Amino acid sequence: MSQQQSFGGGGGNNPPTPYTATTVGATTADIITVPLGNVAGTFQFEARCKGYEETTPAGNGFNIYATFTTNGTTANLVGNQQIFNEDDALMDADASFVASGNNAILRVLGVTGLTINWTASYELT
Repeated sequence: MSQQQSFGGGGGNNPPTPYTATTVGATTADIITVPLGNVAGTFQFEARCKGYEETTPAGNGFNIYATFTTNGTTANLVGNQQIFNEDDALMDADASFVASGNNAILRVLGVTGLTINWTASYELT
């Protein structure tokens, strides 16, 4: 189940909210969903995402940079770049941003026969 970040409230220097998801087999999960709002603009994301599979055991880690635009009703993914490290058992796993409706979504992909526990956070400019 995707988790949404809401904007508003006070400032502060709180650590990024950790979002979690689990994939069982080669399925996808939307780990973070961010509504882009009804005002046209550009959004720059920097996300960190890691996965752990305990039976192998195996892990992976991604730094993902993505740029979106919106006209206030529809999100457009301008670009998505990854830097990643992975154990061999998780080489088919993935994490990337996609646009859906007027949302920016960080989506993870599991691996056949494995259960991966994912954790992610992001910063938005």
